[in-house]
Amino acid sequence: MVSQLKVSSDGTLYATNLKSDGGMERSLNPTYSLGPTFETVIRGLDDGATLSGLWLSDHKLWSIDSHNKRLITYTDSLTVPVTLTSPPDKAQGVGTIINYTISNVSLDWETLEGATEYKWQLDYDTDFSSIPSGFENDTKASSARLPTLELATTYYWRVRATAPVLSPWSTKQSFTTSLGYEATAPQLQSPEAGASGVPLRPIFQWSAVAGADSYELLVSTSASFANPVIIKIDAYALPGTAWQGDISLNYDTTYYWKVRAGSSDTYSTWSAVGAFTTEPPPSPPPKPPPPSPSLAPESSPAPLPPPLPQPTIPYQPTIPYWIIYLLGGLLLTMILMLIIMLVLVTGIRRL
Repeated sequence: MVSQLKVSSDGTLYATNLKSDGGMERSLNPTYSLGPTFETVIRGLDDGATLSGLWLSDHKLWSIDSHNKRLITYTDSLTVPVTLTSPPDKAQGVGTIINYTISNVSLDWETLEGATEYKWQLDYDTDFSSIPSGFENDTKASSARLPTLELATTYYWRVRATAPVLSPWSTKQSFTTSLGYEATAPQLQSPEAGASGVPLRPIFQWSAVAGADSYELLVSTSASFANPVIIKIDAYALPGTAWQGDISLNYDTTYYWKVRAGSSDTYSTWSAVGAFTTEPPPSPPPKPPPPSPSLAPESSPAPLPPPLPQPTIPYQPTIPYWIIYLLGGLLLTMILMLIIMLVLVTGIRRL
């Protein structure tokens, strides 16, 4: 027989003496379409306790044990869900890759006041109607180490307190395991590191990563990849391991590039950064020779005036130079002889 029914502000239903052996009944889902689930709270009650009456303030309840003449109080601290802490919701690249499986994944959550035991569950979807083997367990701690998981797979998880009474299930969170094997990043192949003279529309090539169905590419003039000039990510990710640029880069410029692999759920780490320099600009063509000046047609020269008549000069015979020299010599000789004779005559006279 039910003595009293009370509903808290969050919808938790409490009842006293629902069973003949006494105790209090509690339901976290009184409006559930398939019928509410009740659990009996007898912690702290003496044998033969018979509760009558029920008073409620928030989640603190009072009732009278009419058999033992006692006032019973009960604080229900497990009406709130567990708070999940790690891995963060929608975390990517979770776990350590060992022998082609994911290891070292732990679930962590905050403790609830009064809880002494928890149940965690893991599933491939948010339904949790069919939990795979090994994907749920009970623990007295606020964490749980998971079994080995698959590569590049998204998992959903939740936790609730199970003792001394049930708490609501936590929110459902997800995480995605790492993609690839021990070397998870693509290896850059072309253009080679430090290459120069690279065409303005280079062909980018890199190695494949197991499990990847797309690749993201960034190209920038800065090693920090600020303001990249080529952005192939998200919906523009590339389906293969080679791609030719669809825009022309600048001449004689150094560019940096990197690639990472992706699947529907996660990404690999970025590759090492490669660098290359584009080809120099082409030499300017030689200048054509200046055009020849156009020559004006020559005009006919004006007719020369007729020569003036020259005066007639009478003919004068010319004397050969040797005759002139001979005559001069004879004259000089005669003068010298005359001088000598004068000198001699004068001297004779003086005698």
